[in-house]
Amino acid sequence: MNLSIIVPSLNSSIIDQVIIALQNQTAHTQISEIIVVGQDQLKRLQSITGITFIETPKPISAAAARNLGARHATGEWLLFTDADCIATPDWATHMLTCFAHGHTVVGGGVNIASESSTYWTLCDNLLTLTTSLESTSAMWYLPSLNFGIRRALFLALGGFDETFPGAAGEDVDFSLRLQQHGERLHFEPAAQITHRPARTTARAMWWHLWAFGAAHDRIQQKHGDRRSSPLNHIAPRWYWAIALASPLLAANDVRVLFANSKSARQHPRASFGLWWGKLGWYVGLIHAMKQRAAQTHTNRLGDRA
Repeated sequence: MNLSIIVPSLNSSIIDQVIIALQNQTAHTQISEIIVVGQDQLKRLQSITGITFIETPKPISAAAARNLGARHATGEWLLFTDADCIATPDWATHMLTCFAHGHTVVGGGVNIASESSTYWTLCDNLLTLTTSLESTSAMWYLPSLNFGIRRALFLALGGFDETFPGAAGEDVDFSLRLQQHGERLHFEPAAQITHRPARTTARAMWWHLWAFGAAHDRIQQKHGDRRSSPLNHIAPRWYWAIALASPLLAANDVRVLFANSKSARQHPRASFGLWWGKLGWYVGLIHAMKQRAAQTHTNRLGDRA
């Protein structure tokens, strides 16, 4: 059983640390290759040997980078992690154990390194990775920063949808497509990575959550009402109502998060940052709904012409 590890990177400042952690895996003899796809303008990879670096002439989305790496891979199994994630030494071993037990799609746990995180990095992680921080069983979707799959299955489903820009929503979409295909998503909390994103400001966190909000609208249109939420039943022309209610909606989401998340309750100081991030999420959703409403109006005018 051999592995290909794929890492999308857009000038990561810690990509060298990411690769060293992957090369020091206890299961290193079963790792056929480590493939980095993207750009390295900081030259962090110059001193690293034993990897395949596929440099792209311009920045590409995380989905496109992962798919490009998968097409070049030779291993039977693919492991995906990100260029801001440090794998524990036994990460690949735990993933291999899951594959050996018959699981074809596996996600792993996340450590948010709160002791060294900035305030905004902590809030970003708590909002976007709550399930990976706490779950001990199967989840409804598996984040792509810690993800493993049989290569043949990945390619058969066409990989990640490259029309999702940046790095938001493509893993949710792929998880839903896997389940439509009849696959079970297995979660192994012991297969851990430490997430160290470069989002250290309120602005960076806002735009990250904005992208997730915009992606949510698209995922609902593509897959339908997969999870119960009143927002999924609101026509796009009512985007202005969500805009008016967004501060209260964000506050309620934070209340629910603290009620259900042990990780959040451990960081009460994060309350304002979490609210700020959720507000950004709603603004992204509103933007997508507004665009969809405008497109619907344009289509109707065209039909009447």
